[in-house]
Amino acid sequence: MASQREQQQSYSERPDLDVPDFEERCEFVLERIDNNIDKYRTSFPSSATGPEMDYDEWDVTDWTPSFWTGMLWLAYEHTGDEKYREVAEGHLDAYEDRLENTEHIMEGTLTHDIGFLYSLSAVAQYRLTGNERARQVGLFATDRLVDRFHDAPGIIQAWGDHRDPDDVEYGSTIVDSIMNLPLLYWASEETGYDRYRTIADIHAEQLAEHFVRDDYSTYHVYKFDVETGEPIRHRAERGANYDSESCWARGQAWAVYGFPLAYRYSGNEAFREMGRNVTEYYLNNLPEDHVPRWDFGAPEDHIRDSSSAAIAASGLIELASCLPAGDPDRQRYLNASLAMLDSLGQNYTTKGADSEALLREAKYANDPDDPNNAAIFGDYYYYEALTRVTRDWESYW
Repeated sequence: MASQREQQQSYSERPDLDVPDFEERCEFVLERIDNNIDKYRTSFPSSATGPEMDYDEWDVTDWTPSFWTGMLWLAYEHTGDEKYREVAEGHLDAYEDRLENTEHIMEGTLTHDIGFLYSLSAVAQYRLTGNERARQVGLFATDRLVDRFHDAPGIIQAWGDHRDPDDVEYGSTIVDSIMNLPLLYWASEETGYDRYRTIADIHAEQLAEHFVRDDYSTYHVYKFDVETGEPIRHRAERGANYDSESCWARGQAWAVYGFPLAYRYSGNEAFREMGRNVTEYYLNNLPEDHVPRWDFGAPEDHIRDSSSAAIAASGLIELASCLPAGDPDRQRYLNASLAMLDSLGQNYTTKGADSEALLREAKYANDPDDPNNAAIFGDYYYYEALTRVTRDWESYW
């Protein structure tokens, strides 16, 4: 498609950064983590609203707690300070309980987000410390994720009871699920069990076939017939998409990051090329400050989503790393990532404010009446992307 290469912003030149010292921005992140660490020793920050921008305090339910744990592991890896390791290791009990606790299972908290939850907690802990219990928790989580796989449509069910045909979400999956596949790939490498890898490959193939439109924008939710495997319909999720045919910016960012990850583990070049294609759509539709509206189909005066830009900034570096040194897109994607990070650092942080969060205008869900949102996943990916820029860092994914 010719238009996919006609960039609104070419990113062919490295941006002229007013504040190129990304190490300084890492220090700001560490200051925020240090300020939050005592409050969130046994609980987890999630989203924040209002002028104070302090987080809601949750236990290990929902899909977001591991982004706080992941930030602690990043801080430990980069500083060597045992205080970060101590708190992060203390979270493992809660993650293990979530997998075993019948109440969690019956309440439906064991969704496809198991991949988010355990890659940045148990798997990160095992990779950094060699802790065998963390490895076992990660493998246990992988089996819980595999339970949600439906063979006929070749998809991992996102929400709801995957055993109940009467559940409204039976046979549904979402674009976010592409980021949960690294847990399966990791487990396959750890155990030599090919089925984990096969499920990840098949699910990624189904996302590429059914979720990506002709212009390389993405749907959010798609429902399949579990018995026949046939796709039934797509839909927009309330609180995410602007309308049924628009493209949710954070969902597109998941695809920008997720397809290159699938390529890294599988070697399937179709995933790498799909990563390029969805990235071109993302870059083509950015405003001048490189941070998208919460939905690419929303009017221009609508609120932004800094979390989407943070995810994409890290994903662009992942995609660039998949390309050979002579590929011109390699440097262009790195330039785009730097431009996003620079804009986030200059225009979207809470620096100077009395806040627990890092980034303003990070949309947990669309609330047009409150632009002063923050989200722990936006903060995590901002830190992760800064880490990729400033250090030789191997991803936890």
